[in-house]
Amino acid sequence: MKNTVLLAIGVSGALVMSALAATLDVKPGLWEVTTQGETTGVPPIPPQVLAQMSPAQRAQMMAAMQGRMNQPTVTRSCLTKKMIDRGMSFDRPGDDHCTQTVTGSSAHSLDVRVVCTGEQREKTTGSMHVDATSRESITGAFNMVSTDGTNTMTMKRTLQGKWLGSNCGNVKPHEE
Repeated sequence: MKNTVLLAIGVSGALVMSALAATLDVKPGLWEVTTQGETTGVPPIPPQVLAQMSPAQRAQMMAAMQGRMNQPTVTRSCLTKKMIDRGMSFDRPGDDHCTQTVTGSSAHSLDVRVVCTGEQREKTTGSMHVDATSRESITGAFNMVSTDGTNTMTMKRTLQGKWLGSNCGNVKPHEE
């Protein structure tokens, strides 16, 4: 269950940063992206995890997750010129569970479709739209659905991103 939630959060953050690098005319450097929205439903939880929990533990876990998932999330990422020039996949090295398909792109707009398969039987699919409102600002939205055939969790979030500067400081790029 934790892996599913982390997959959904990780994919959404990585997807946003890959969108910046894919084709949008944005500046390299340190970017801060805030996402907010709503997560509903029940995340796909492996049966072996559920079997070890009492009904009270399950209810407590679900309440904590819903509270956490529905809070704004702020991420900082370093986007290099090399990443922008070559376009990049949001797939991290060693992560062969997700694929992205660009369904529309220009210097100012990007649409992406995502499909991820988890280590168990869960599957996450979704789409994202990003607009570069300037070289230093983006807005957009994404929708993701994770399911194992029994439990389904839906994330609908908006995003706002801003360029903080050309120096990334101690934030390392995810390009190699």
